Amino acid sequence: MAADPFVKTFQPGEGFPSNVEYRWSEGGSRDVSPTTIDVSAPVYINKVLTWTMHQINDESQFPDDEDEEYALRVFASERFATLCGQIFRRLFRVYAIIFFSFFRTFDELEMAPHVNTSFKHVSFGLHFLFVLTVFM
Repeated sequence: MAADPFVKTFQPGEGFPSNVEYRWSEGGSRDVSPTTIDVSAPVYINKVLTWTMHQINDESQFPDDEDEEYALRVFASERFATLCGQIFRRLFRVYAIIFFSFFRTFDELEMAPHVNTSFKHVSFGLHFLFVLTVFM
């Protein structure tokens, strides 16, 4: 996607649908408020994917199965459900950007079936995350 000349046409604060501004918060801690920056849609995609990777690789948030009791406690927590919801919402926005702005490129690269299948997995997760929150 980075080599696509269309990517360079995005300015910070521009996105899909038109007039949507993408913002990203960085550098927050207990004592310091995060700094919010305007980013272009491609930068937003990169930040979401990088952030998601860090969340999933953090064993305190997504523990491995070495300590099954601990993992089950984490997975049953409200914090874990909130994090998963945040991940799915951000990924859904990424797919909206991809389908609206970059799908032609993926189709030309014969990657459209992979993008569609990947989106089906995210949609499935969103659907059942919603179902779980309704019935919990």
